[in-house]
Amino acid sequence: LGEGLLWGELDEEEAEALQKTGDQESMLVQLMAPWHCEELKQLGARGCAITAAHTAGKRRLLNAGAIQRLLALVRRHLTAVQSTWQMQARLLDHQVQLEGQLTNLKQREVEMGAPGDKGVSMTDVKKLREAQEVLQDELGNLTALEQDLDRELDFAYHNMTMPLISLLNLSPAPATQEMLCALGLTTLLDLSGQGHPGNVRKCAQDILNNISSHPANRTRLYREELQRKSEAVKLAREIDSDPAADPSYHLMRSLSPKLTLPPLTASASTPRVTGVSE
Repeated sequence: LGEGLLWGELDEEEAEALQKTGDQESMLVQLMAPWHCEELKQLGARGCAITAAHTAGKRRLLNAGAIQRLLALVRRHLTAVQSTWQMQARLLDHQVQLEGQLTNLKQREVEMGAPGDKGVSMTDVKKLREAQEVLQDELGNLTALEQDLDRELDFAYHNMTMPLISLLNLSPAPATQEMLCALGLTTLLDLSGQGHPGNVRKCAQDILNNISSHPANRTRLYREELQRKSEAVKLAREIDSDPAADPSYHLMRSLSPKLTLPPLTASASTPRVTGVSE
């Protein structure tokens, strides 16, 4: 709350109202409300990660609605990631087209010959070179856009990490496992697949490993795994039957987190809890 007041995102009345709730877990969950800035949401998520390392804290966070808020944060940033992937695919497609056009213009210049050759004027050569410069400028602009999109991806993954750690710390509790499976299975499976950074995938896979140990979750996990394997087989057949498909289609499909499944068998090992400390 002190940091919230310092940033000017919480006024004194709001801070006082939060304090009147009587426990820090409710305060932390309320900091992750949609109307707060990202800094306050991250502060709330980090507080949940620390509190969830204790058994009593897990129970109070669960009662305060932490699972729903944390999953909402993760989904928000996952949506941003998927949107950025789509934009990157469109940029790649456009880049391939521009590079093809540039190659054709360079080839035409070679075939045309030097100015002064038969039928070759300086004006013709100049026009070709100007067209090449225009394409090179466009390719440079695409490179700058790609860098912007890379930064957006880094931002989304950075802001997704702390809510995931909080969910991981909550996931050893049986009551939390059933709720996580019911509310967040699709999101966790999406994050556990290829295309995401290793730390994000591992965190999602560790959560899945923990919730798979709950007997009530096994049927749901098994059905989801079968469905995703079926989708992967169908997708592979579609790609094989159309090898001349748009390159951006292949890129997005190769990045799709639905194609790689984590092991969903129950583990007899101790549930994993991250080492976030106060």
